[in-house]
Amino acid sequence: AMLPAITFFVTCIDHSFHDFTATATIVVSDPLAGDPNPGNNTLVSSPSTTAVLRTSDLKVNSAMVGAPATAITNTPFNVTVDASLHDNGPDPAPANVTVTLTLPPDCSAPGNPRTVPVSLPVSTATSLPTQTFSVTCTSRSGHTFSATVEIVGPVHVVDPNGGNNSTTSAGVTVGVFDQSDLKVTGVTVTS
Repeated sequence: AMLPAITFFVTCIDHSFHDFTATATIVVSDPLAGDPNPGNNTLVSSPSTTAVLRTSDLKVNSAMVGAPATAITNTPFNVTVDASLHDNGPDPAPANVTVTLTLPPDCSAPGNPRTVPVSLPVSTATSLPTQTFSVTCTSRSGHTFSATVEIVGPVHVVDPNGGNNSTTSAGVTVGVFDQSDLKVTGVTVTS
């Protein structure tokens, strides 16, 4: 005999792939009836996989670069990137923020770009921890630095508005100079 379909309502907290199985067991309730093969009274279904999703409108509000006014060629100096992030909801979500420092061709910065994991509450502006890049430039001149900050949710987080996931900061210019050690070797006074 075929039993009618039974519907279960399930609530999942975590977003990911979830496997569901059903176990059906029949029990003889008549004490006078015997079951010659009780080993076949239980059946477990094949797994059914369901993707459980969150919806989070992740957003980069702003990005700002900080740098010293001047630096010396072939000497490391710090350039910082700060960003404001936001989750417009409706669900809180973990995310990855990629910070890319845009450098002039003669400059290098180890660890650029870098990815920072964050967890954002709904409807609260959240500051990305300041990202500090150690930059070295080999040529003297005015060097302009900017940064692009992009936020992306993991698999199983649906972002309905990907157009607000990235922003680029304004540029900041650093005067990079050669260092010279000038020395006076003598003074002549004439009258």
